[in-house]
Amino acid sequence: MHWCRTLCRILNLKIQRQGAPGRGANLWVSNHISWIDILALATEHDLVFVAKHEVSTWPLMGSIFSGIGTLFIRRGDRDATQEMARTMRAHLEAGIALMLFPEATTTDGSEVRRFGSKLLEPAVQSQSPLQPVALRYQGTSREIAPFIGEDTFAGHLLRVLTLHEIELIISYGAVIVPENLSKEQLARRLHQSVIGLMAAAQPSN
Repeated sequence: MHWCRTLCRILNLKIQRQGAPGRGANLWVSNHISWIDILALATEHDLVFVAKHEVSTWPLMGSIFSGIGTLFIRRGDRDATQEMARTMRAHLEAGIALMLFPEATTTDGSEVRRFGSKLLEPAVQSQSPLQPVALRYQGTSREIAPFIGEDTFAGHLLRVLTLHEIELIISYGAVIVPENLSKEQLARRLHQSVIGLMAAAQPSN
C-alpha cells in the first residue's frame, strides 16, 4: 500500500469521493477503466483484488499488485474460475474484503458493460454484503486514463505520465445483501447500482 500511495503521488492522482462505503461489506464491485483503478482503490481501502493473470506479468506493477495479495485468474479457464470461486469464498468467510471488477475487462468509461455472475457466487454462498463502487475519470484524464484495445502497459504508462494530474471520482452506493438473490439477480442489481452512481457522479468546483 505504501508503494501504491507513492505511485499515486507520482501520477498526481486527485481523488474526489462521493458518498461513503457502508459497514460490513466483504465483496466490493466496480466498473473497470484502467490499471490506475487498482492503485486508487488500494490507497483508499484494505482490499484484496481479483485480477486477470496478465497483470502479474507487467513490469513493476505486476510485483506491486502481487505484493498487495492480488488473486490472479486465467480468464476463460473453467477450472481456474471454479478454483477462484472457492478461494474467494474462503477469503470472504475469513472476513477478508475482496475487490472484483465483474465486467471482466476495461472500458473507456462511457458505459458499464454487463456484469458477469460466476464470481458473485461466493458472496451468495457466504451471504457476504456487497459494496457497489463507480469510477469516473474527469478532464483530460478521461481520454488518457482508459487502458483498452491494443494498449500495452508500457505505452499506456508513458501517455499517463504526460498528464498534469489525474482526476478520479469514486462514488459509493448502498450496500447490497444477497439474501434470497441468485448470482444472476445479484449481478443485475449491482450493475444497475453502478450505472446509477455513474450517472450521478459530478465533479465539484
